[in-house]
Amino acid sequence: MDVIGAQLTSCGAETPNMLKNAGRQRNRCFDIAKGIGIILVVCGHARAPFQGFLSLFHMALFFMISGFLYNDSQSKDFQSVVEYTKRKIKSLWVPYFFWNTVFVLLNNTFIKIGVYCVDPSFLELATGERNELAIYFGLKDYIVAIIKGCLMLDTAQVGGRFGF
Repeated sequence: MDVIGAQLTSCGAETPNMLKNAGRQRNRCFDIAKGIGIILVVCGHARAPFQGFLSLFHMALFFMISGFLYNDSQSKDFQSVVEYTKRKIKSLWVPYFFWNTVFVLLNNTFIKIGVYCVDPSFLELATGERNELAIYFGLKDYIVAIIKGCLMLDTAQVGGRFGF
């Protein structure tokens, strides 16, 4: 047994070959690692003092966990890749598109009730930058924003990083 397999076994996990045969059994070590990764991402986005250090590895942690848990049965032939892609579009892109469209359509309402910031001095005070200033949408702006959201080129302000 290799070093990684020994460490995973001590944490209650099986080696990679055992994982393929184990079915859908949860692994506490990976759940803990994903939880730590989520906390690190939140700290990084909250502008924690050690943000530069966190950015060195927090996304790499998710990529390593994803690679370790990758199930190659999804890519045996072209048909399985197509089915996998259809499932991912249905479970990820459709909700993203729906909620982004809802947020775009509510843009002017969010400005009126104060959810979106229209005061550049307040925005600069809060973020240190003068970006993402809300503007009222006309019909053309709504159409462009929905198309951009559909193509994942832009998101509604309240949606923020909703795509990920």
